[in-house]
This record gives sequence, C-alpha cells and structure tokens, in this order.
Amino acid sequence: MSLTTMVKNAGKFFGIRIGRTVPSFGNKLATYEIEKEAYTLQDGQIFFKKFNISLAGEKALPMLEGYEHAVTLADRKGAIFSTANDGSLQIAIDNALFNINDEEELFILCKVFVEGAYNLLLPHNRKTALIDIGMNVGVTSIFYAAQPQVEKVFSFEPFTPTFNIALPPLALPRRFSGQVQPNNFGLAASDKQLQVPFSLKQKGRMGLKGIPEKSSVVKNDVALQPISLKEVKTQF
Repeated sequence: MSLTTMVKNAGKFFGIRIGRTVPSFGNKLATYEIEKEAYTLQDGQIFFKKFNISLAGEKALPMLEGYEHAVTLADRKGAIFSTANDGSLQIAIDNALFNINDEEELFILCKVFVEGAYNLLLPHNRKTALIDIGMNVGVTSIFYAAQPQVEKVFSFEPFTPTFNIALPPLALPRRFSGQVQPNNFGLAASDKQLQVPFSLKQKGRMGLKGIPEKSSVVKNDVALQPISLKEVKTQF
C-alpha cells in the first residue's frame, strides 16, 4: 500500500477528506482523481462526457466521489444517466430508475447489479417470495422484483430517513409498487421501540447498534433516530 493510500484511508477513518489545496474549481476536481479529459466546466456546472450529463454544486458530489462506480455501471450494465427535475443524478438500469443521493448508492448499485453480491439460485418452475431485511434504499428489493420468477418481495427498513429515500424508486416503474411491499420497521424476537445513533451519509451500514465502530462518519452527521421493531412471527 502506498503512502498516499495510507494517508487517505487514515483520513476516511477519522472523517477527514484529504485533498490538494488548489486555487481554482477546476483544479479542485483533481482531488477526486478523475482525468481532466473526462469532463468540462461551464457556468458553474460539470459536464461529464462519458455520461452526457451536467451536474452543479452538491448535486455533482455523488458522481465526483463515486465516478469509478458510475463507469462500471455504464460499461458493464449499460446504465443510462440523466438528471431529475431538481438537478440531481438519476440512473436507469434495466427497467428500474434510481435517484442517487450519494456515492454509497453508486457503490450499492455496483454490488447488486454488477457483482451479484446478493444473487440467489431461484427456482424456475414456480413463483417465489423473498424477504429483504434491511431494505436500505431499495436496490436489492427492486433487483429481485425484476426477476420473472419473483412474485413478491417483503422489505423491512426501520430507519425512516432511509425508508423515505427508497419509496420513489419503488414507484418507477409503477409495477414495483405492487411487487415490493415496503415496511418502515424492523423484525425482532419481540416488539421494541429504540433510539439508535444514525448517519444518513452511511445509511447502508446502519444497524441496531448504530454507527459501526470503524466508520469515517463525523459527529456532526450523527443524530439519534427512533426505530420500531415488530415481533417476526406476527408478520408471517
């Protein structure tokens, strides 16, 4: 491991972004290690040539921080990139459309759609129902809802901010809203109401114990989040 990589990893561990101090906006993009030929700057927006889209300000951060993931999705899954009405990033994969809020979501899309991290051997001779515990932003639920042999996906996400992010993709296209049944609570041995430390920036890593020990999240990004757990046998 190079010294530069070690310093960057240390920065992530303590919640510090390591970058070069440079005077112009264009040079600041070098912090993200994206080749200069890959983008142009115009009127405060960044035009990403490979994806034929322009993003401005904070709306560009997911692409800047997760550029390699975006390239992988485009090259290996034929993902189509566009901008939503509010100027944020959208990605269409197969027949699903995802609103991208941060780099982590690009990472999850790669894990599910490209790497097959959650692939299961599904029976071909009968319909199947799946249970997605820890739905996060709905990527895995949508991935399985698109499989022809999957009739229903029961999804559970106890963190309300994360659950709310998952709802729009489930409605686009509308057929997912019927195949995926999202529930804004978790499953447990008994009913519980908890207050758990939560960070929206690392929503994919949240659990009942809150922030993972080896997390780069800073304290300002953490707040207590009320969650509900329901007894599993009452749900099935």
